[in-house]
Amino acid sequence: MTGAGPRRAICALAGLAAACAPPPDGAAAPASASATYENSNPSWSPDGAEILFYSNRSGAFRLYRMTADGADERRIPTAPSDRDSAPSFSPDGARIAYAASRDGGASDLYLIDPDGSNPVRLTDDPAGDGVPKWSPDGAWISFESRRDDNADLYAVRADGAQERRLTDDPANDFHPSWSPDGAAVAFGSNRTGLYQVFVMDADGANVRQITDGPGHATTPDWSPDGASIVFMSVDPDGSGAVEVVAPDGTGRRALTSTSGVDYHAPAWSPDGRSVAVMSNRDGPMDIYVLDVLDGAVRKLTDGTDGRR
Repeated sequence: MTGAGPRRAICALAGLAAACAPPPDGAAAPASASATYENSNPSWSPDGAEILFYSNRSGAFRLYRMTADGADERRIPTAPSDRDSAPSFSPDGARIAYAASRDGGASDLYLIDPDGSNPVRLTDDPAGDGVPKWSPDGAWISFESRRDDNADLYAVRADGAQERRLTDDPANDFHPSWSPDGAAVAFGSNRTGLYQVFVMDADGANVRQITDGPGHATTPDWSPDGASIVFMSVDPDGSGAVEVVAPDGTGRRALTSTSGVDYHAPAWSPDGRSVAVMSNRDGPMDIYVLDVLDGAVRKLTDGTDGRR
């Protein structure tokens, strides 16, 4: 990000602000002063027909959904909170996991139906839990938590009956993404200094680094066929791009340029043909879709239009 640097870029994407302290709960950028707002962290429905995201268009950050072409934006009703974030569809599309901070406390994980009904609290820890990601079979939800004053990765059963720790490192591990077969989890970490992408077995064993370079690499997301991992790279000057790499670290290549345009939080579409991203290329942080084959970019949201 121009003038913001790679640290701010990464902070903006870590659901628990793993790289830095988060803004005060509910401290959304109001639309009044600049008539703009943010639309953040896209996540696809299993059939590719819809995209979930969160936005501060109503003042505080709340959950929204829209069709994959950017039409029919609508808010998902949730219980009162200071901030909602990081919504994610279950593999069968029947439930949505998300993070919410309530009553001035840290965030915890919750489950709702796509229409906002049948809410269930999944975690309850004063340290804060965020960025829930479903396992392909829908049995587990991985997430990041600051339970030891740094971000580590955990997994909880979707019924809340069992919880397990996946990483235990003094660095920050965040933004987990399951492989399509459920055998591995990709994540971002600064355990080697700069933020890079790592892969581990689903039980937390066999951690290996798959990116390296002068800048940061983080917020990975596994392709539907398991052959590639898309991630956000941040140059030393703060410019962000979208790149892909094989799970063994080979074949790294860029999908976008870093020439003054930032792309963050890439998410593969279920058919593998597109990647949804958030970008401030037109000013406000908005959601776009990149065509993987030809690089064409479509804008889905507009943070200047004043919609609520």
